Amino acid sequence: MTRSALASVLLLGMLACASAQALPPGYPADYQAIVSAAEQEGSVAVYSATDSASADALLKDFRVLYPKVQIRYYDLNSTEIYNRYLSETAANAETADVLWSGSMDLQLKLVADGHALTHHSPESAKMPKWAVYEDRAWGTTFEPLVMAYNKRLLPADAVPASHGDLLRLLKERPQLLAGGKLTSYEFFVQGQRRGLAIPVVYSPEEVMEDEHYKARRFPVTVEHPELGRPVTYTGAPFIMEASPWRFRRHAPRLGEHQSMLGDR
Repeated sequence: MTRSALASVLLLGMLACASAQALPPGYPADYQAIVSAAEQEGSVAVYSATDSASADALLKDFRVLYPKVQIRYYDLNSTEIYNRYLSETAANAETADVLWSGSMDLQLKLVADGHALTHHSPESAKMPKWAVYEDRAWGTTFEPLVMAYNKRLLPADAVPASHGDLLRLLKERPQLLAGGKLTSYEFFVQGQRRGLAIPVVYSPEEVMEDEHYKARRFPVTVEHPELGRPVTYTGAPFIMEASPWRFRRHAPRLGEHQSMLGDR
């Protein structure tokens, strides 16, 4: 998705088949030139939020199809993928050929900011239209969603079968969902007690009030003299007892360190 369209082609190509052959079935003859160029380059770098164990079958198929192209596969989280790519690009350093991430907001921002090359993949015709964005980004998976409802409280004609249905229900018949039977946190706790994988969806402000996060000292209060009040920041992403993390000071104000930088 980044410095060469070639990588996107190869990654998509390996979705097609696993048997060794010159080209995947249905690919145009001139695609061989792309394969040859890839073999000449010798490797493809992938920054992925899908761990290598989960992608193992896919990577093995790729190696069977293209044994002369080495895969450099980096397991990263979505934020790391985005930040690492941008920092490497800014430094004009070597970076990934393909970014494979579940953070669609960050992926589409990279597309909008001109970081993705256009490629007309032979695989696009086999994909849903919503999964191909301007021939520069491709949706490869989607997560299952389950909607649970109480049959005694929600009429059969109001049961949502999609996100769109749920949105219409909230807009057109909000009285059906009013009443405050449970808060989102209470629903989360009751689901966890019953062994259900139920998350709680917070607003940014609510995250800082969660008792679990407070107990692990995630919210950190920092004084802001210029504001005349403290501000709550997000703290350590994890706790390290041997080398404790600490918040030293507030974020620098605009121009605060200009004297240290001189006129640069």
